[in-house]
Amino acid sequence: DTYPQDTRVLKEATTLTENGYRVALICPRRRGQRLRETADGVEVYRYPRLFAGGGQFGLALEYAWAMAALTVLTFVVWLRRGFDIIHLHNPPDALCLIALPYKLAGKRLVYDQHDLVPELLQAKSPGAGSLVRLATLLEGLSCHLADAVLTESEAARRVLLARRRMRAAKLTVVGNGPESARMAALATTGSSAGNNGRATIGYLGYLDPQDGLESLLASLECLVRDCGRQDFHCLVIGDGEARPALQREAASRGLERFVSFTGRLSWEEAMRLLAAADVCVDPAPLNVYHDNNTAVKVLEYMALGRPMVLYDLAGHRAAA
Repeated sequence: DTYPQDTRVLKEATTLTENGYRVALICPRRRGQRLRETADGVEVYRYPRLFAGGGQFGLALEYAWAMAALTVLTFVVWLRRGFDIIHLHNPPDALCLIALPYKLAGKRLVYDQHDLVPELLQAKSPGAGSLVRLATLLEGLSCHLADAVLTESEAARRVLLARRRMRAAKLTVVGNGPESARMAALATTGSSAGNNGRATIGYLGYLDPQDGLESLLASLECLVRDCGRQDFHCLVIGDGEARPALQREAASRGLERFVSFTGRLSWEEAMRLLAAADVCVDPAPLNVYHDNNTAVKVLEYMALGRPMVLYDLAGHRAAA
């Protein structure tokens, strides 16, 4: 993901610099960002994102370009200033291949698992057995090479411990919880006054095939068609490969007046919109990925004091 938009990476990088570490960060470039800058003490190296297509072929192109760019920029950082520790953030788990020569040269490796990629692929493409096996192999290699493994939830830690032969002490949970002070300053009593008296429904997150946005649109259509309700508006905040299809589906269901796709916003702007929402939703369905994942959006909804509509998932129960 891009920096500083990825809040997990932002928090980790700033925490390290505040504690005296010198941090160089390599990531894709978002439109309008510089290829090279120093931000709050973090040296940022960005590469242009040339491929961002959907489907397996588009994903393969995107990852192949990212691997090439990351390999070159890692070597550039090593030549310019050197480093003692490489901190990898998945996906993809193939990043461990970039770190391998530096690991063999004595550098230490931290594997930061944002996603359980085998489960993510099963949820996204149920027929992608060969990809799941490859992802499982790369996850195993990442865990084997790493000196320390970080996961974002206790559920993910349990999955890794059950799947991998490693010492429990090697795995540490570093959660993605929002900062209470920042959230308290944003939290307000939900009000529809700014939306012509209509109730506001808020969604924040990725718009990818496994995220269940189709069921949200179907539910909104039921509100209009079956319940005769037209006194609401749904804000869908975020982006992803399924966004064009979701926009077409919203139009085919006659929801243009009731749904707005904002695209990706800054964290502050997204939180301000959600703080004023009457109810927040996460339509993520029950599957092997979501049931072992704690959605950051759910933690943020709770921190803002917003009522929520969710499926009954183990990750949601753990967050609560």
